[in-house]
Amino acid sequence: MTAATDTRSRADRLGRDRRSCRRVEVRDRRRNGRIAAAAGTVSLQVTNTGMITHELVVLSLAAGQRIGARTVGADGKVDEAGSLGEASNSGGSGSGEGIEPGASSRVTVTLAPGRYELVCNLMGHYVSGMHRQLKVT
Repeated sequence: MTAATDTRSRADRLGRDRRSCRRVEVRDRRRNGRIAAAAGTVSLQVTNTGMITHELVVLSLAAGQRIGARTVGADGKVDEAGSLGEASNSGGSGSGEGIEPGASSRVTVTLAPGRYELVCNLMGHYVSGMHRQLKVT
């Protein structure tokens, strides 16, 4: 994950909707960062602006756990146990075979206040730095 445009939906800006919508762009280069959202229903619109397939998996961060510090297995992936949601369906929402270059996907999750890690968990992507923090207040 290399770039995030932290935008709220028009309804959020006007205070008419408690849903928090964030746009996340995934590219092939490394760059860490943080985005924020309000607790409750959070929608992540993920656009792959890179040249290869990506995905976005939402994982909880334990107190004191650093972003990017998960153990990577022999398969080049981190453990997705406890995943709260995934955007990996080109042109749709939820899980699929990955987000193709130029395509978008969406995931909507209910999140309590805390810290979360958004990761691309395709082989080798996490270890390459494709992860970012989502802080929910």
